[in-house]
Amino acid sequence: MRGEQDLKDAIKQNLIDSGCNKKQIEKFFELYEQRQKDEIITMLKEHKENLLKKLRLDKKEIDDLDYLILDIQNNFKI
Repeated sequence: MRGEQDLKDAIKQNLIDSGCNKKQIEKFFELYEQRQKDEIITMLKEHKENLLKKLRLDKKEIDDLDYLILDIQNNFKI
């Protein structure tokens, strides 16, 4: 049925856009076919938590650069 395929295509694109890798996408659709809603939600929440951890690390690196820039602006004499 075309409607079902359109839905799967849209879900796959959303997973790609969300940074899921091929293995995660395959696992998602295995769970989807088995109607394992709770497992799907758990998998997506784990991916979200991993993205948040990466975001926090990236933010720390940006904060470190901001500190360095400020320190150089205020204390570096040329």
